[in-house]
Amino acid sequence: MLSTTRKQTRFATHDGHIWPQPRQRMTDARAIRKRMAEEVKAEINRAGADATISADDFRRLGWTDGQINLHAAAAIDAATAGKRRDAA
Repeated sequence: MLSTTRKQTRFATHDGHIWPQPRQRMTDARAIRKRMAEEVKAEINRAGADATISADDFRRLGWTDGQINLHAAAAIDAATAGKRRDAA
């Protein structure tokens, strides 16, 4: 039987990499944070180094308030590690 993480982690198909679960159905913290971090990185690549992402941005993507409260800060930290101007 596959672990919860494995069932929720992005994997390769003939059409490219996909996430097997819709955001709101994800429960594994590592998979949620990884997916959120990818989305933050994509926003930074799109909008530039001064890009910001808010809770509303995560909601528009389909994340629940509970997921945002528990995981968004860690995902943003992971996505911006070593890149933020305010990093010590």
